[in-house]
Amino acid sequence: TPMIWIVTVLLWAILTKQARRKQRLLIIGLSMLFFFGNGFIVNWVLRNYETNPLPRKEIPAQMRVGIVLGGFSYYDFRLKRIHFNRNCDRVFQAVLLYKMGYIKKLLISGGSGSILKPYEVESILIKEYLVGIGIPAEDVLTEPTSKNTYENALFSKKTLNGLGYPTQTETFLLITSAFHMPRAVACFQKAGIRVLPYPSDRRSGENKLAPDDLLIPSASNFDNWNNLIHEWVGFAIYKLTGKA
Repeated sequence: TPMIWIVTVLLWAILTKQARRKQRLLIIGLSMLFFFGNGFIVNWVLRNYETNPLPRKEIPAQMRVGIVLGGFSYYDFRLKRIHFNRNCDRVFQAVLLYKMGYIKKLLISGGSGSILKPYEVESILIKEYLVGIGIPAEDVLTEPTSKNTYENALFSKKTLNGLGYPTQTETFLLITSAFHMPRAVACFQKAGIRVLPYPSDRRSGENKLAPDDLLIPSASNFDNWNNLIHEWVGFAIYKLTGKA
């Protein structure tokens, strides 16, 4: 993460005894702090990387299934309730599309992301939540095995084909975070599933020239860089290994 790089460089600057090296490291460290903490810069990068929003009116009328990728929740077994993280907009957008009639069924793709809690299967828990808020159980399909984006695509194809949805000829609405969508689309296309991307929870916005965006570093900007770098590294590895 960028913060680790910055702390490493600044610590090196403090510990080194060579004055010239100390000066250079301080300049590099402070420059990195400004760059990665700058709201204007990270917003510009996000705007150019995130998949553009899809207006609801452009969703084809014959769209039958919306595929929602997991990674937006966890279950508190002590309190017996589900908790949502920052990526939860994807499931809320999917529910809205279902309620408005743009899609007929939801496929929640996601297994357990925990080695210690293999029973914590996200898609099953989310189905219970959706049924609890009034969506008929038969309209919530689940893919409970996948642990990453590559497996989301692989096992979603198997699930859809098993339920009689032809992935070779039918197009499905793919719903996930805007910054995650490029990698997700590549994986689904590689797996042979035709998808129409419907990105949610965009992290970019209009470019602002306000002083706080241009001059004052913010922790939220580092968080956005962490997510971007994670996506880029993951995407690169998927490309190198033939998964996307």
